[in-house]
Amino acid sequence: MAINDKPMSFNQGCRGIIPGDKIHGPFLYYLLSSRVPELNAVSNGTTFVELSRDELAAVRVIFPELDSQHRITDFLDERTTRIDGLIAKKTRLLELLAEQRQALITRAVTKGLDPSAPMKPSGIELTKRRDRFPEEVERVDGMGAQLVTTFLEFSKNWPTQRLKYLATVPLKYGANESAEFDEPDWPRFIRITDVNTDGTLSLESFCSLPPDKAEGYFLTEGDILLARSGATVGKSFFYDKSWGDACFAGYLIRLRVKDEWSAKFVWWFLQSQKYWSAINSNIIQATIQNFSAEKYGALDIPRPPIVEQEHIADFLDEQTAQIDHTATKVRASIGLLQEYRAALITAAVTGKIETRLPAAVTQPAARQAPAAFKRAVLAAHIADRMCDQATFGKVKFQKTLHLAEAHLGIDEVEGQYYRKAAGPFDPGMMRSVHSQFKKQGWITPEEREGNKGTQYRRGAKIDAYKTYFDRYFGDKKEAIDGLLTLMKPMKTKQAEIVSTCFAAWNDLLIEGQDPSDDEIVNLIWNDWDASKRNIARKRWYAALGWMRSKDIVPQKRGKHTKKKAKK
Repeated sequence: MAINDKPMSFNQGCRGIIPGDKIHGPFLYYLLSSRVPELNAVSNGTTFVELSRDELAAVRVIFPELDSQHRITDFLDERTTRIDGLIAKKTRLLELLAEQRQALITRAVTKGLDPSAPMKPSGIELTKRRDRFPEEVERVDGMGAQLVTTFLEFSKNWPTQRLKYLATVPLKYGANESAEFDEPDWPRFIRITDVNTDGTLSLESFCSLPPDKAEGYFLTEGDILLARSGATVGKSFFYDKSWGDACFAGYLIRLRVKDEWSAKFVWWFLQSQKYWSAINSNIIQATIQNFSAEKYGALDIPRPPIVEQEHIADFLDEQTAQIDHTATKVRASIGLLQEYRAALITAAVTGKIETRLPAAVTQPAARQAPAAFKRAVLAAHIADRMCDQATFGKVKFQKTLHLAEAHLGIDEVEGQYYRKAAGPFDPGMMRSVHSQFKKQGWITPEEREGNKGTQYRRGAKIDAYKTYFDRYFGDKKEAIDGLLTLMKPMKTKQAEIVSTCFAAWNDLLIEGQDPSDDEIVNLIWNDWDASKRNIARKRWYAALGWMRSKDIVPQKRGKHTKKKAKK
């Protein structure tokens, strides 16, 4: 959707609206921008989605007086310009963080940790490539002279070796099987679509293979998976035991390195600009984007002493984790700004905010309220954001409230958590929340069809809680919505696993321990409800690894969960 600022024509793929004398064009643009979900819903088509003229004309809209349209437009122009400026700055910050991360990795794996180390040519001469691949060279030049030097050279003290000579066994293609199973006790079947951009696996997309079909394709600690076709060529994943028994799919290639190599160092090299340049060069020369095991095997990799490889790998683990944590927070902030922008436009064009008053006048003054009421306000925000998900029921609701209190430190939740079957669980808290929902009309809890648990719907007074939320939790909104973004796609069992891991881990910290993953999982298996044993141990370990990657780590905060009664 766009608004033109000068005369123009358009083709049959567009729908044009020429406002009448009583309609201010920019106001209509903002109004229709707020109705995009509705417009998408009435569009038709499969490969090409189209909004017909009749469907667009049938959309019912309400216009205020013309002077109000101008006033609202001026208000939104000023506010959205400020928001867009903030988004642009944060987007640029993400780009700079990505450049910093890439430069850090490339420098470490090609020059080492000593910035004064002498260098030698890597075999890629920029001047010879400039005529053949001008776009690629221009991209490299844009990174700055220092990074170009790092990109083109290796340490003089390091020999190089072909990737195929690192392997204990020949590079191996994965199993050509379909991903149609979801059996937690079977080996996990890793596909390239399961690998996130940060090198972790998606917790939400669990697929498995029967053990007999997985035979011959099992992964061991330190195996590296490489993508071999399509837009994912060059993408890689480092496998460790926290993911449990796993095998890999046919569009992946397994690299298993020798003992004289650090597998993690090799994987970090596969994230470097030097590596990606080699990948892009081979793709440019091919008619189809495909990277075979032979092509991977022919790539050169620097070979520092094994001790230095390990030091470099440890250094990059630590430094990139800090950069990734910052980038995650920036992305969450951008998402919240985008949500706020959309909500602001909707509120302004529907008359829900008074655009003539300064912001300070429209903000309610802070005041104290009962903890049960504050908790219900937080719960209403959670339900409002998540109730459209089919997996959102009472158990997942409780888990989200638990993590809001235990992880984010929102003490107003005031949970008294028991080690129940779906624990940590506080039945009294949920009764209190439901009671407040009924009283305030914000959210309506109701039984699912067939008496299959509780579902939540927005009530008639859903917007009424938002003023209180801004008052009590406005300073924590970014952190709360960041947590909800992580929880939203989870299935109920996944939310239970993460919440339970957090509680058990935190309990051990409160008891003065520095627990290992084995100790955390043993506590869950031995001192919670017996039903926890129905969940495979590898899923608990996988959840702990995922939690660390998302910085969901206990800080010895809050109360100890209540142990089950001894018989």
